[in-house]
Amino acid sequence: MKRFLKWCLVLVSIPFVLVAVALVAVYALAGTDRGFALAAGEAAKRVPGLELEGVGGNALSGLAGERVGFENDAFRVDVAGLDSRWRAGCLIERRFCLERLVVDEVVFAPKPTDAPAPAPSEGDIVLPEIVLPVEVDVAELLVRRFVFRPPGDAPEQVIENIALAGRTGADGTLVIDALSLGTDTVGPGALAAEASGTITTTGDWPIDLDLGIDARDVIAYGESPAPADASDAPGGGGAATGGATGGATDGSGDRADASGGLRTVAARPAPANPVA
Repeated sequence: MKRFLKWCLVLVSIPFVLVAVALVAVYALAGTDRGFALAAGEAAKRVPGLELEGVGGNALSGLAGERVGFENDAFRVDVAGLDSRWRAGCLIERRFCLERLVVDEVVFAPKPTDAPAPAPSEGDIVLPEIVLPVEVDVAELLVRRFVFRPPGDAPEQVIENIALAGRTGADGTLVIDALSLGTDTVGPGALAAEASGTITTTGDWPIDLDLGIDARDVIAYGESPAPADASDAPGGGGAATGGATGGATDGSGDRADASGGLRTVAARPAPANPVA
């Protein structure tokens, strides 16, 4: 009888031993710098289209790399100057804590395709319910330069200094503490925007955002903007404010609630004509 109980205990303990061995193997491969370097090298060899250059770090604290590239039949993306840091201990609380993610440049280039464009939908837009299995806290996310290169002869589009700080909630709410971006244009044509607020990714997707747009240089320098009201002097600058509402349509035909303040800055006044 004792021998039978002994073998039962051995059989019961086998799954726990296997789990422990698996955890040790995962830590050895991804939890140390050397182990992660070996795992990254194998991934670059076995995953088609994946390119890794100077990638280091570990899966427990963060990664850094000179360049990460991926290419398939639909697109190519290149990430240069990656630096990240997170706290793995947050996963015990079902949270992913990203302390820092800074990227020097992201280049996204879709490839041309001969496939016909999809037919426009005649029904209402049905918004999906998006609830992440873990909560996400983002302390610092910065993409210094994002380049979109469309196929063909279309000019590339560049956005600079995309910065985000925020978090998600268990109810599917995205809290944006700070979001900002700008164009790479200096002087006329420059544009900057910032936002903060909440977006709920369930139900009708209600949106409550405060938006700020600095478009003072969009109008070419030397052109006088139209006065905001009758009291503005000709050629004067000034700020224009107004409300912004909108939203998407869900399956019931109702519009998703989206509201927030929109602040825009008028173009700077035209310079005086030089004296002859």
